[in-house]
Amino acid sequence: MRKLPVFFLVDLSESMIGEPIDLVYKGMERLLRSLKKNPYALETVWIEVIGFAGKGKILEPYEELPLYYPPDFPIGGGTSLGAGLDLLMQEIDCHVKRSTYQSKGDWKPLVFLFTDGQPTDDYKISLSKWQEFYKNRCHTLVATLGKSVSNELLSPLADQAILLDGEQDKCFESYFKWLTDSIINSSIQVSEGIEPKTNVDNIGQGLSKIDLSKHDHEDAIIDDNYTVILGACQKTEEKYLIKYKRGVEILDGDVDSFDKVYRLNGVHRLDYDSYKALSGSASKSSLDTKYLRGLPSCPYCYSAHAFAMCQCGGVFCVDTDTEEQKCAWCGTIAVYGVSEESFKVDRRQG
Repeated sequence: MRKLPVFFLVDLSESMIGEPIDLVYKGMERLLRSLKKNPYALETVWIEVIGFAGKGKILEPYEELPLYYPPDFPIGGGTSLGAGLDLLMQEIDCHVKRSTYQSKGDWKPLVFLFTDGQPTDDYKISLSKWQEFYKNRCHTLVATLGKSVSNELLSPLADQAILLDGEQDKCFESYFKWLTDSIINSSIQVSEGIEPKTNVDNIGQGLSKIDLSKHDHEDAIIDDNYTVILGACQKTEEKYLIKYKRGVEILDGDVDSFDKVYRLNGVHRLDYDSYKALSGSASKSSLDTKYLRGLPSCPYCYSAHAFAMCQCGGVFCVDTDTEEQKCAWCGTIAVYGVSEESFKVDRRQG
């Protein structure tokens, strides 16, 4: 029987940490559970999940639906779409059987890409290759979380695009329900010998179709919708990510500050080995702390102050029981106090 290949390409950048990546996992769980109840999908669907941050990674290899289970979703540094596309194209070449004069190959793959920000790598060579050799061989849909992804990227990448722009839990629930219905409908179509098609006209709450004919903003190497800072616990040396989300506030005497302020969104424990393995070479960027709102606490030792910065540039939590503090990065021991002046802090690519 001809297979219906389904590829998921998922953004694993730092800005996805917390609720977004948790909702992706829960959504994939529900999707697979629902698909396995459908006899048409069980007969035809094969799935692979690929993630990308600074690098691309196969999270769960190509397998038939009855044997497929949701993968873990690690977090990495950066949003290297080019690396993700390169791996996707490699996997399509490896697994999708093409038609010949003697026999029909597999059905056109369904490709579902999910991202929450602009790429931070030089992705254009990979995108050009995708557009020239793969786009017409696949049915591709991109879903974006928020309005941060430019149409200059989406148009050559996808046939259709969806915007998730409401309450996150409801948006994700609607999105994965639509995904499930689309894959089931496609499996029914191919069972009847019809080339599958996806339709974004009937989408749920918190979702809207993106008009790919419009043009908008330029690319950026840093995702300005978030500021993400890497920290370390002084007591355990375990690493965490502090996530700030862009808000609106005008600072006195700074008319350009209107949309530069970031408010604390969360602090999250981090599997640092997985993070380093999935991260690429980070572009250097810094932010003045005068634009940050909210003081994070340490997710390991629960110190109320997880934002002290050493002269080495490392951010770590303060041990409130001692006067002297030891940097969890370089080991320097010093006395720290509250700064009346703002200072520059390294930010991740997001």
